[in-house]
Amino acid sequence: MKNPIAQAKQLFRENVILYLALLLGQLFFSVFVIYMIFNSQETSSFSILGLLFCPILLFFAYFISNFMNNTQQWSKHRTKSLLGKIKHNRTTMILRAAPLEAANLIFLLLALFQNQLFYLLFFCVGLILFLYFRPSTETFIKEYPLSDDELEIARALA
Repeated sequence: MKNPIAQAKQLFRENVILYLALLLGQLFFSVFVIYMIFNSQETSSFSILGLLFCPILLFFAYFISNFMNNTQQWSKHRTKSLLGKIKHNRTTMILRAAPLEAANLIFLLLALFQNQLFYLLFFCVGLILFLYFRPSTETFIKEYPLSDDELEIARALA
């Protein structure tokens, strides 16, 4: 059986890798969309509906991410072990990231289908919000009630 410190480091590393995979997927898809738009021969007229839809979608995605984060924060006190807290942190990270990633993918699809770079502005704002929720040892230590032993192990996770 692995020692608890190695297990905690492995779990937290997996959280960071998962987050980076979600981030890189969005970035690679955005590069593809930009490439397709610049290499397209046809132009599309700008839709005022998109101008109204995108800020509303971004607002709701951020609102849902915050709501999921706050909902998960209420249940973090039920978790007793450090490994359980790290697993809870992973679940929270996924629930926070999902609405923002969905909105970002919708913005990229709008840009691709309507052949308009304008929608990438909303993608950039969504990406900044996505980066706001990135996992780090500092936020983990700040957000979770840790015993002195757990705090020592958590500081070694970086």
